[in-house]
Parts: sequence; C-alpha cells; structure tokens
Amino acid sequence: DRSGIVAEVGCGTGRVTTHLRDAGLQMIGFDLSPLMAVAARAAHSDLPFAAAHAAALPVRSAVLRGLVAWYSIINTPTTSLPSTFSEFARVTRPGAPVLLAFQSGEGQVVERTTSYGLPVTLTYYRHSAEATADALIAAGFSLYASVTRAAALPFESTTQTVLLAHRNEL
Repeated sequence: DRSGIVAEVGCGTGRVTTHLRDAGLQMIGFDLSPLMAVAARAAHSDLPFAAAHAAALPVRSAVLRGLVAWYSIINTPTTSLPSTFSEFARVTRPGAPVLLAFQSGEGQVVERTTSYGLPVTLTYYRHSAEATADALIAAGFSLYASVTRAAALPFESTTQTVLLAHRNEL
C-alpha cells in the first residue's frame, strides 16, 4: 500500500520534508524544538509541522507509511536510541521503511560552546554504525542496507552512516 503519511522526525526548518513532499509523498514533520516547528510552518505553510520528542510521537500506532530521521539523532544519547527506535516501530506500519542518517563514530560525545560565532550549549553524539543498526533490529526492524563513508565534504568532520530498514510484520 503506497498511501499514507511519511514522517520526518527531527525536521528542523522542513527542508527534507518539503523535498520528499515534492517527490510525491504525503509528509508531516516533527521537531523537538517548538521554535523550529514554528519556523518550518512559516517557511512551508502548506505542510503540517509539530513539536514532538522522537521517543514520544503524537500519532496512533502503526499509522505511518514510512519515517525519515535525517541527521536528527545527533542530540540523542546512545542510551536513548532503544526507546527512540521502539517509538519508531510503534508508529510505523508493518513493512514500512525507516531511513536514518547520522554522523557516526564509536560513541563519541562532542560538547559545543559556540555555533556560528554565538554562545551555545550543545551535546552531539556520534553513534556507532553497528550498534545503531543493532538497536534498530532489536526494536523490530530488519536492516535492508547500511552505508558508511568517510567525511568527504569540506564541512564534514566525521564519518557518515545511512541505514535503511523495514518494520517487521507484527
């Protein structure tokens, strides 16, 4: 069944949500930051955006046709990945794809005090590709593909991993 909503979790200003809508998907975007959800709605008033925690999405069980988390687990501690992925499993239909992209490493934690020249307090988590895949599998997904590549672009400082999985049948 190709009908239904796909969610982008950690949508930020809605750039990827909009791209996927333009590719023909029915989309909704969620971001932890209420201000980011407001910014996304202001930039893309024709799409629904809401503030929500990745581990507590405001949708019924097994309703989403798919889920994308494009570089949005960077602020999720490694110990919280199992509960986050269990929530992804709860909200997706059996067979639904989940696409996850993230800066990878062996459990590094990066503390930032500035960003774009402004003072901030940010903690970034670089998750192990293998451990993240294992957590997806443990949550009820089957891994379809995994790609890890070295930092390649001038602004990248770490390896990048993309995981594609499908929700197991209930």
